[in-house]
Amino acid sequence: MVSKSKVTLLIRRSGSNEESVVEVERGENLRKVLLQQRLTPYQGNKKIFNCHGMGICGTCKVLVFENGEWWDKRSCQIQCFKNLEIQLK
Repeated sequence: MVSKSKVTLLIRRSGSNEESVVEVERGENLRKVLLQQRLTPYQGNKKIFNCHGMGICGTCKVLVFENGEWWDKRSCQIQCFKNLEIQLK
């Protein structure tokens, strides 16, 4: 059996100095990881009213630091294949 390697996520919360470092299996879905860690990409009533990871509503957007810039991306569409720096909105 081939074991997957791990990647590290640095997760920051907007408006706070809080950050979490989470190690996950390579290829894990970011939205699922956030929810498993009790960190939500959703704000307000969007915790209830969302597409549940189907990629059609955009309510799970997070900021991802890549190539020296912050990018607004849907967490349900991100597979964690490399170390990522994330900021929750």
